[in-house]
Amino acid sequence: MKFHRCLVAGLLLTAFVCGAPEEGQKKLLEQGRMIIYFRDTEVGYEQYSFYQDGKDHFVMETLSEFTLPKGAGNMFFRYQTSERMGKQYQPIYYDENFWVNGAESYLHVKFGKDGASDNAYMGGRVLNRTAELSGPIRILEEAVFSLYYPLVLRYDQLSGENKQEMLVYIPKIAQELTATIEAAGDSTVTTALGEMRLQRYFITIGAFQGVTLTTNEKKQLIQIIIPRQELTLSRDFAFDLKQTQPEPPTE
Repeated sequence: MKFHRCLVAGLLLTAFVCGAPEEGQKKLLEQGRMIIYFRDTEVGYEQYSFYQDGKDHFVMETLSEFTLPKGAGNMFFRYQTSERMGKQYQPIYYDENFWVNGAESYLHVKFGKDGASDNAYMGGRVLNRTAELSGPIRILEEAVFSLYYPLVLRYDQLSGENKQEMLVYIPKIAQELTATIEAAGDSTVTTALGEMRLQRYFITIGAFQGVTLTTNEKKQLIQIIIPRQELTLSRDFAFDLKQTQPEPPTE
């Protein structure tokens, strides 16, 4: 399988950087690149960076490009997002710019104690919407896959067969939905670089078919399987290796 070939190619290559930066200074905590497969065919990538910004704030940035082949829409997608979070990875604002076959759209969402408000341009229409929120939430978006990373950070204490209900906000539809996250067990994989412990989570959102996440002991995203969209995302370990290599000396 692609997943196990990637594991053999390289594991344990990206590390967290510890310590809180001063206010106004961003410190990179984690970055990765996920290869996107549609029905076992590579169709694109998503790259993400996760920063600590001051003591209690975090920033998540993503960039992705992928093309669905003929028979599945024959469409080119490009997404660029930025999210600022507070304690417990609660969103403060979320910006999303995306292109479908070259047509540009955008979403800008602000979150407060009582709800979310946005201004957006989608489908040739300008939108200004509000949504009530009934508790702490996490953002999930159908085509921005790395948003599962801060979700895992929030619920990393789940273990065994524990299941927890949560609230998620879907920016494109400006709605809050109920979801569940379940720790689906762990396993150990032997690779050329040693052993790695993997943790799996199963997420169900509303009535949608579940999503399976696999992370390592550092909570890095290793694999995302989305059966409803026939998509699998696998970590690009070659990208990780490139980040760890020193830059060549300049003359």
